[in-house]
Formats: sequence, structure tokens, C-alpha cells
Amino acid sequence: MNLSLRFVLRYLRAPEKGSFSSYTSKLSIIGLSIGVSALMLTASIIRGFENTLSDKLSGFDGMIRVQHMLGHSITSNISVLDSMLGQFPLSIEYKPYIRKGAMIRVGNKAEGILVEGIDHLPTGLEYNMHKSAISSGKIILGKSLGSVMDVELGDRIIISDLETMMQPGSSQRISSVEIGGFFHSGMLEYDKTIAFVSLSQARTIFNMESQITGYIINSDESLKDIMDYFVENLSYPYYPESWQDRHRILFEWISIQRWPALIIFGMIALVGIVNILATLAMIVIEKSGQVGMLIAQGMHRRTIRKIFLLQSSAIGIIGGIIGTCVAGLFIFLQHRYHIITIPEDIYFMDHIPVHADPGMFLLILSGTLIVCLLASLWPTKAVMDILPADVLRYE
Repeated sequence: MNLSLRFVLRYLRAPEKGSFSSYTSKLSIIGLSIGVSALMLTASIIRGFENTLSDKLSGFDGMIRVQHMLGHSITSNISVLDSMLGQFPLSIEYKPYIRKGAMIRVGNKAEGILVEGIDHLPTGLEYNMHKSAISSGKIILGKSLGSVMDVELGDRIIISDLETMMQPGSSQRISSVEIGGFFHSGMLEYDKTIAFVSLSQARTIFNMESQITGYIINSDESLKDIMDYFVENLSYPYYPESWQDRHRILFEWISIQRWPALIIFGMIALVGIVNILATLAMIVIEKSGQVGMLIAQGMHRRTIRKIFLLQSSAIGIIGGIIGTCVAGLFIFLQHRYHIITIPEDIYFMDHIPVHADPGMFLLILSGTLIVCLLASLWPTKAVMDILPADVLRYE
């Protein structure tokens, strides 16, 4: 075994009974592992929130929606859009949809909602149906809306076109539909305000025989590539809106919160690194007699300094590995058992989401090791100033 490494292992174990350096080394490892695990967990939770919201919103709204710039209905067989979507250079899936405001009524209870007409329910929803296809004459409500309206599967509700209700003198369009199921997205904003019907049923409710609100675009291709093509080739009055554009404020808020949180929890790791600096200073003082004897026997000062630098690296590696294992264990338990729960009506999810990113973990470990090495340069510099005659005089 390399001589320097043997000294490092000896100083870490510190077989001398009551050795102060042995306690400070262990405390430094514990402190560093707490800081590393806190930093990793913070980054994992932030990434988990972002990924969970991205999956839910992109699944619910679709990747991109093409619609009229002024919110008007468009003709479903318009040649400009059909030719562009049919000859799209990337692999996409597009389907028409209708979204209009409506009033639903059951007994003396009434709620204003958005009715969306599509042939299949969006992905990422939990629903009590055997298939995602929506039958004509049925309506799929959010569980929260169903609870507010106090309705059950099979009940019939009345839908009124909100546009005709707001126009004096126009004949009000009223339809009766049966509740065919309930969905749950975990986002109260959607569960209480949106209901789904088939596209043909939406045409009947809103008297839109040959018109639609727009197209929902989904694809496995890059969102940026598809948006760039639409921006370059889609002309007024039509425009594309991605799910990121629709919820830009929410993701800007997450982005703003990311760095302050990482900096705050990174300070915990920095405290652990400061402990390493203090530990090395104590070890150099405590082991000055041994250092003096090694110098007197001909060992080069640079080699002795290398021993303490290796010890700092060992503390950083051990503390980093322990912190990673603690963070990984928490992530596994939280992902599997949802130990820590949160109010779903506020955070769009009922538990704290976590996402383990190996690249991010490796970056934190590498950064920790580098900072440990840099922090150890100052206390180990004292080795270069030790005079064997002075330290051995009292041995």
C-alpha cells in the first residue's frame, strides 16, 4: 500500500485513545454528508416538481394548440391548416377540438365551466372508465366538480351555451347529457372548471357543425423544433401556443425559486467544508511531533503535505458517498411510499415529488471534492513551516 495512503487511513482511524483529531474527522464527515444530502434532496425535489407539472400540463393541454389569434372559431376543413399539418416534416399527431364556456345545472345547483369537445380523454388523467374514448351523449366531469354538484355516475345534467345566455334576444341552446365518468388530474383549477364531451356532442351543444376551436398537436419530437416550424410557416390569423407558453408564469416562478433554494442548502454543505478546514488545522497541530520526526528522517515536506491533502479528499469522498446514500434512500422511499404529503389543491399534487438525476448527483459530488481540496490548501500550508528541532524539543 502507498505510504501516504497508509498515513491517511491511520489518521482517519486514529487508534490513539482520546485523540481529538479522530472525533473532529468523524464530525466533519457527518457534517459534510448532511450538507451534501440536503443539497441533493433540494435539487431532486425542485426537479421533481418541474417534471411532474410538465407531465401533467403537457398531457392535459397537449404539446401545442393551434387556434385563431382573436379566439374565433375556425373552419375544420380549412385548406391552409390541413395542408400544413398533413405535410408536416416532423412526425406529429393532430386532432380537432372545441372549447367553449357553458353553464351546467343540476336541480338548484349551477356552475360555470369550460366544455372541451374531443374524441379521447387527454393522457395523464385518472378516470373511472374502461376506455379513454368519450361516447356521444356523455359528459366526463372532474371529481372535484362532481363533488360540488353532488352528482353520481349516470345522473343527467343540463348544459347551456354560455355565449347565447349572454346575448339578449337570442334563443338559448340547452342540452341534456348523462354523466359517463369522472376524471382526476390533481390540479384543482382543471378538475373544477373543465368537463369533456365527444366532439360530435360539442358541435350539437354549441351549434358548430363545421367549425372547431383549433387543433391539438402531440409528438415525440422536440417541442422547440415543432414550434420553430409553426412560427416560420403559420400565418395570421392562426398561431401556435405550447403548454409552456400557456403556463409560463408558473414555470418562471419555479425557476426563480430554484437558485435561492440551492444556495441556501448549499451553505449547509459549505459549513461541512469549513469543518474539514478546522479538522485539518487541528490534525496538523496534534500531529506536529510525528511530522517533525518524519521530516527529520528525510521525508519531503511536499509528501507530508500530500498526506493531509489526501485526508481532506478522503473526508470529502466518504462524506459525499454517505450523503448520496442518504439522499438516494429518501428519494426511493418517497417515490415508492409517498411519505411526505402536501395539500393537492395548492401544489397540484398530493405528495412531494422527487427526481433522481445521476448527472446532477455526480456534479455535486465532484464540486464537493474540489472545494474540499481547495479548502485544505491553507491549513496544510503550515506543514511547510514546521521545524523539526522546535517540535521535537518537547517530545
